[in-house]
Amino acid sequence: MGLNWPGGAFLFLRPGGDQSEVELLREAWASVLPGVSRPRFAVADFVARAVQLLPPAEDTCDLEVLLHDLMDILTHEDSSARAAAGLPAWGPLDVPGWRRLLSKARVCAVNAAAVAFSNVRIELYNLVHGSALVHECFPYLHDQSFQQLTVARLHDGTSVHFYRELGSVKVTLASAHAAKSDLAWILNQLRLRILRRAHDKGMGPLAALKDDALRLVCDFVCPDPSSS
Repeated sequence: MGLNWPGGAFLFLRPGGDQSEVELLREAWASVLPGVSRPRFAVADFVARAVQLLPPAEDTCDLEVLLHDLMDILTHEDSSARAAAGLPAWGPLDVPGWRRLLSKARVCAVNAAAVAFSNVRIELYNLVHGSALVHECFPYLHDQSFQQLTVARLHDGTSVHFYRELGSVKVTLASAHAAKSDLAWILNQLRLRILRRAHDKGMGPLAALKDDALRLVCDFVCPDPSSS
């Protein structure tokens, strides 16, 4: 791998992967070692000296899948819960709404290339056919017929600022879970307030619950993402 070592072979493995591969390589090295006049290292040092351990691959989630999951959560909520969460009671979200919902999403790949974008934020942008942005960033869309197309705006407020199709962006799986958990949390605040108010005011069976039991009930309705 690489023109600097045209006659060399390089072994790349990921830590925590299939250990049988490591054992097979170690056995192969042990079998050829007796025929090597000046071995560079012993069998016991094979992994440390001969194998390049790559960083573990992050589990990813397509941005389009995350958007679908977030919309699925929203469409199953009533208007009062959405309004109480500061979101539009009906219809699609606006740009600030999506910015809020995607604030926890962390970009880890663009066009199949891994990126370290821990501070980059995602915003949805409605691309209008014939606009200057189509000419600058999506010239291949000139000949396609569309009135409006949603794309992702990726930026960190300083050096990173570009647009990509939704299908070319991936986020970390952990951040996708965090985004969905946060949405569920803000949508359930009204329900949690009703439970706590009924307990505090001594109304109905909830008044008899001890604080620990009430916390269990609230966690059943929606666990607090900050405590996970």
